[in-house]
Amino acid sequence: MDNLHNDTAIKFTVDLPYPTITPTTDLRTARMLLDDFAGQDSELTGVNQYIYQHLVTGEYKDLSAVLKGIAIVEMKHFEMLGEAIVNLGGDPVFTSSRGRPWTALYLKYIKNPKLIILMNIQGEKAGIKGYRQSIEMTNNPQVKKLLERIILDEELHVQNLEKMLVKFEHI
Repeated sequence: MDNLHNDTAIKFTVDLPYPTITPTTDLRTARMLLDDFAGQDSELTGVNQYIYQHLVTGEYKDLSAVLKGIAIVEMKHFEMLGEAIVNLGGDPVFTSSRGRPWTALYLKYIKNPKLIILMNIQGEKAGIKGYRQSIEMTNNPQVKKLLERIILDEELHVQNLEKMLVKFEHI
């Protein structure tokens, strides 16, 4: 883990393709995806949270690199959810399904590395739970497959964060 750029580099995404969403009209599912896209516990929140944490943990090179790696994957998830919303006939606005605008107030400005890791583990697990609820709420098989695939990355993020937690047990 000391060298993130060698053959044993940390992986932030599972080696499986992401399913695509065929353009159709499914506004109910598109609206539901807004919560995962730009709600309080969304990919948009995750991207911003991880980038902030990456910046403030620069003195802890391994942790900072892991946070940046996860942020990049969360950005990809954010993009895919936005594309899915568009392909379902929706508008990828930065609001929840109830129209609540996304805000930076959703972020937690914590600088302690151990607390950051613990918060992120909790956040990733909450995200997985949210995706599973979304899977249950839609009848769209393509959306189900996309969310199931995203869950695999989120589970990998939990594993990466749990490995980092071991390095910060003393703090």
